[in-house]
Amino acid sequence: MTRIASTIAAAALAGLLAAAPAAAQDEPMTPEETYYAYRAAVVAYERCNDVRFDQAEANAIEERISELMDTPLSPSDRLTIIEEARQDMSRLVAGQGCSAGNAPEVAAAVETFEAEIAPAIGLPVE
Repeated sequence: MTRIASTIAAAALAGLLAAAPAAAQDEPMTPEETYYAYRAAVVAYERCNDVRFDQAEANAIEERISELMDTPLSPSDRLTIIEEARQDMSRLVAGQGCSAGNAPEVAAAVETFEAEIAPAIGLPVE
């Protein structure tokens, strides 16, 4: 794990996923933390709803996340963060499940996806 990825992962799992990335916070998140939170939200949604996005949906998701970001990241940083978010959130879902009572970070990540990404890419949200 790279230094940037481990720092981002630790920060996100310490509570960044409990608040939507676009919500007002005392200290603004870095672009890397914001991207991590959105990518973790995508993974949480996939795992908790047993879905896999096809290439067109994945492209639309990436485009939406880019629209939500103030600062673009390099392709290598994005790939590193995507992999870290996938591993971390997959572990969290496997260990705690998806219910808000057992896994508030996972539930918050799913809510972030449903509120900020799904409608913009045409996914129906219940």
